[in-house]
Amino acid sequence: MGDGLALAHLFGSTAEKSFTTKPIWFDFQSAAVTPVPSDLTLVSVSWRKNRRNHRVLFGAPRRWIRLDWRRRIAVFQPGDIFAYERWSGDRFGTQSWQVFVLQACTPGSGLQVLPGIKPGAEILVSAHGKPAAKRLLALLDRLECTRKLGHMSEHDWRQIGLLQTEKLERTATLLARGAVL
Repeated sequence: MGDGLALAHLFGSTAEKSFTTKPIWFDFQSAAVTPVPSDLTLVSVSWRKNRRNHRVLFGAPRRWIRLDWRRRIAVFQPGDIFAYERWSGDRFGTQSWQVFVLQACTPGSGLQVLPGIKPGAEILVSAHGKPAAKRLLALLDRLECTRKLGHMSEHDWRQIGLLQTEKLERTATLLARGAVL
């Protein structure tokens, strides 16, 4: 539990500031000397009612680090496959919705930089926007009925990503030709 400060600064946390204004369950003094291994992938998980929901949908983090009651960090080792959802909204509804199936990898080995993920991960499948995110979540639900999502191979996820991209390209081509869907 002493990893709060060592990892909190990676996500722009105000952990030191909040330490002086309200009680927190971490020993930030001992956490400052805790090194963060460079080969791990750190995923920011946070929730705020009707504002933000950043969560791990599937995958087996090697460790969970609790920053406070709304924020945690999931720690993945290279090669782990997991899904990450980032939803944000306001009083008008959904403002941003992204769903990713990712593979944790070592720094410099084909990783893409994503918000909330340090240092980054390799994107196997992605969906941006409310309709695409809903479709991908529905697909994940259907797949979960037949198999464990965390045990599917990287190759299977890449095929799903390519089929999703191909479908979008065909739709764009039909729209460009003036076809009515």
